[in-house]
Amino acid sequence: MPYGSRARIGYTCPIYLAEIFPYDFYKIVPDGVSLITATASVWQGTPEEMKRSAEQSLAAAREMAKNGANVVVIGGVPVGFAAGFSSQEDMVNQLQKETGVPFTASLLCQNAALKAVGANKLAVLRSGEGRNDRHMQEVEALGCTIVAHRGMGHGMYREPLTAEKSLEEAHQLLRANPGVDTLHCPSPHWPMAANIQALEDEFHINVVTSGQAITWHALRLAGIKDSIAGYGRLLRDL
Repeated sequence: MPYGSRARIGYTCPIYLAEIFPYDFYKIVPDGVSLITATASVWQGTPEEMKRSAEQSLAAAREMAKNGANVVVIGGVPVGFAAGFSSQEDMVNQLQKETGVPFTASLLCQNAALKAVGANKLAVLRSGEGRNDRHMQEVEALGCTIVAHRGMGHGMYREPLTAEKSLEEAHQLLRANPGVDTLHCPSPHWPMAANIQALEDEFHINVVTSGQAITWHALRLAGIKDSIAGYGRLLRDL
C-alpha cells in the first residue's frame, strides 16, 4: 500500500532526538498511514528551551499542514503550555482556522483517551519526581483522582530506559495500589507501548500511555476507525 495512502499524520517532537515514538507509531498503525515528524530544541528542559521548541514546533506544524498532512499533533505537554496561547484548545483551534487542517495536541490526546476509557482512579508512571504540576492538574480537572505516582528521572537518552525496566516499575506501582482502574504513562519517549496489553491482562485495568493516546487520537481524527489489537482497549475497542 502506498505511503500515506490512508492518512499522513504530522507530529512535532519537542526534543532533539526521536526514537521511541516513531518506532511505536509504525508498530501500531495500519498499512497506508505515515508519520511526518520534526524535532525541536528540548534537552535540559529549561524555560528557554521550552519557548524555543514551542516556536519551532508551531512553525513546523504549519509547514506540515501546507504539505499534505491530514492531521497535525503538537507534541510535548510543557511545550504546548509554553506556546503562548490561553489554552491548548485555543492553540489547536487557531491553527485549524489558519490552515483548514485538523489539529490536536499531546495533552488533548491524553485527556481524550482518559475520558474514552472511563479513567477514574489513576496510578501515574512518569518522568520527574513531582505530581503537582500543570499537566497533573489538567488530569485532575477531568475528574480523575491520582491515587499514586512514581517518578523515574528526567532524561530520555541521558538515563536510558528499557521496556523491561518500565514494565518492572509499572508492576511495582500497580501491586502497591490495587484499587486503581487506570495506569497512565505520560511520556511518548519511553519504551512502554510493548507493555500495554500485558499490564491490562494481568491487572484488569486500563493502560493509557502518551504515545498510544497520540496515535489513537490522530487516527480517529483522520477518520481511521480500525480495531488494532495488542496495544490495549483504547486502540482495540474505542
